[in-house]
Amino acid sequence: MQDKQERNEFKEKESKEVETSFSELKLAESKLIIAEGKHAEEELSNAKIRGQESIDALFKELQESINSLDEYGFEWQPPVTFEKPSLKEFDVNIFPDTLKNMVLSVSRFTQTPVDLAAICLIGVLSTTLQKKFHVEPVVGWKEPLNTYTAVLLQASNRKSSVFGLMTGPIFNYESDLIKSHQEQQKKNEKQLSLVNKRIDKLENEYAKSGDIELQGALEELWALKEKLKPQPAPTFILDNSTEEAIISKLFQNSERIAIASSEGDLFERLKSSIKLDASKLDVYLKGYSGDPLRTDRISRDTERLEEPLVTICISAQPAVIEDMPQKIIDRGLIPRFLISMPSDLLGKRDVYNAEPVDFETKDLYSNLISKLLSFEDKNSVALQLSSEAYDVLKKFEQHVETLFLPEQLYSDSLKSWGGKIIGNLLRLTGLLHVAKYTEKADGKADIPTTINIETLNNALNLKGYFDSQIINAFGTMFNKESNDMAQYLLYKLELLTEEKKVRKVAKQDLWQKTKKIFTTAPPFKLALKILEERGFIQFEYGGKSGRQEFIILSPFVKKNQ
Repeated sequence: MQDKQERNEFKEKESKEVETSFSELKLAESKLIIAEGKHAEEELSNAKIRGQESIDALFKELQESINSLDEYGFEWQPPVTFEKPSLKEFDVNIFPDTLKNMVLSVSRFTQTPVDLAAICLIGVLSTTLQKKFHVEPVVGWKEPLNTYTAVLLQASNRKSSVFGLMTGPIFNYESDLIKSHQEQQKKNEKQLSLVNKRIDKLENEYAKSGDIELQGALEELWALKEKLKPQPAPTFILDNSTEEAIISKLFQNSERIAIASSEGDLFERLKSSIKLDASKLDVYLKGYSGDPLRTDRISRDTERLEEPLVTICISAQPAVIEDMPQKIIDRGLIPRFLISMPSDLLGKRDVYNAEPVDFETKDLYSNLISKLLSFEDKNSVALQLSSEAYDVLKKFEQHVETLFLPEQLYSDSLKSWGGKIIGNLLRLTGLLHVAKYTEKADGKADIPTTINIETLNNALNLKGYFDSQIINAFGTMFNKESNDMAQYLLYKLELLTEEKKVRKVAKQDLWQKTKKIFTTAPPFKLALKILEERGFIQFEYGGKSGRQEFIILSPFVKKNQ
């Protein structure tokens, strides 16, 4: 019995332990469920908070958008002002020391922007090296080393002084050649007189005898007479010459010539003559790329040029490119130019620091330019890119290609200019390459024919400079008068809104205030369009008929007053 009782007590104890364990398990499970429920509630609560924050943010954004509307229901952004675009500085460090020192010394002496001397130097290098070297990145792609450059500065900026200092070595070298040529011509003239007498005598004898030996002697004398005929003096640079004179000089000077002037006569002549004869552009268009040129005239024999090259280097006032005929743009003459319009130093010139160019700097520069001029020009040497430089060029080409996409730099009025930029920069690369090695070279054959990556990068880095300059130049060519009229109209609109004490005025009221200046509707509408595109105004229709047009002035204009 005792055993039975003990077994019953054990079962009761075991049952209680199981119940206890089960209760503890249920309690733990209940606690877990409660905990998970609390976590879920917290997550739900956090989600609700986040959702409310998003809603609040959207509401705030909507409220700000509503609040950003003016009293007329228009939204505004700061307008695009009429300030000139920021211009980048020309990096003279691309030049070897002899050339860089000359540019800096001339700039200091004349107290002019370094751009003026630097761009003139490019023209000087082109004059000395065209027909002697060319850049050939790949077979079939050939860039000659002639360039078209123009520096545009207002009067009193000492353009002529800079021009004279930079081109001086060419004129001196040309002058020496002309003196030697004249002396040789005098000798030839005396010898030609004797040859002519000898020819006359032998011709008489041959006419009587018909001796074959006399015929042979006569042929030799006739050939010598041809060599002794007067020859035109060597010419490197022309100034204010007609297109006919340029073609003749090309014919006489191994199909190469430079047009260099500190005045803008070339542009002025083109603007007037292009209206009468578009063919006058041919010598400049074909002289840039070396395309064959043939001229037929009644008064003289046909002149055919196989590969003419022209360099143009001009410094003039900005007015020379104003009102440029569209035909000159469309045919691609202006896009061939590397144009610079630097800010002048008038009013800020340091007269105490205007030291003359020292003898050593001038002498080294003159010797270097003279050596370049002395290189023979019978055969043009191809300059190729190193493999590393070629890879850089391809990446650069790809970058430039994207600039022709809509809304990009070259997508509109600069399309033609952008199409020439790579070729122009390769020409600069060739000029820099030859100049770099000339100082230590004894002759043309000592110039390496492979361009390294450093020289290429120096030239390609000028893209940003010339981009900023051409934007400024094209604005002068096409938009100056229109922008001036738009600014005048903006001024009159501001006065009218002040008078009426509201920013919304009738378009007709503004016309009445300005019709003496605009005289006709088209320029008035163009000025309004410019102001609208720049964000100065917006239009609204209203009035009793709903067809009256109103102009609303940007509140930012008021803020800037």
